[in-house]
Amino acid sequence: MKSIIIKALLMICLISIVSSIQVEYSLQFQGLLFNAGMNSPEAFDARASTEVITTTIDPVDGVDCVVKTGVGAQGLLKSQIVFKGTTFVQNGTITFGLSSQDHTHVLKFESIYGNCVHSHGNIRGAGVFNVTGGEGQFAGAHGYITTNFLVNTEGHIICDQWALITYNP
Repeated sequence: MKSIIIKALLMICLISIVSSIQVEYSLQFQGLLFNAGMNSPEAFDARASTEVITTTIDPVDGVDCVVKTGVGAQGLLKSQIVFKGTTFVQNGTITFGLSSQDHTHVLKFESIYGNCVHSHGNIRGAGVFNVTGGEGQFAGAHGYITTNFLVNTEGHIICDQWALITYNP
């Protein structure tokens, strides 16, 4: 009886692994962060368009990357971030497909790690986020998002993200 239960559990695990879908994305979000102060939550919205990213590696010229806006809907990053010295904590949502009222696909995330450097009024940082779920296409999603960002003295934020997300259809 015990071996039948173990086999059944293994089959259930195998079925869930086989039916999982992986999505990778790389996007550049841009927006405004107001009053980027220390130890207080700052909310910001940043938008990303559909993008075509081409990275070229040349033995003579080195590495070059070109980001071009593609045809498609936008993504909206809504987040709260708290800067604490050389670290930060962040959580929020990313909504994909803003041009469609009928289909909304949302990722929810929270930071695992965040490090930043304050220099001449600018803030540069990098972090790793844990995907904690979602809606639409991303219901039950899990995975990780990595981010690199720059906030300039006017509060303009450029946030480059790369993500590997898994979900069950």
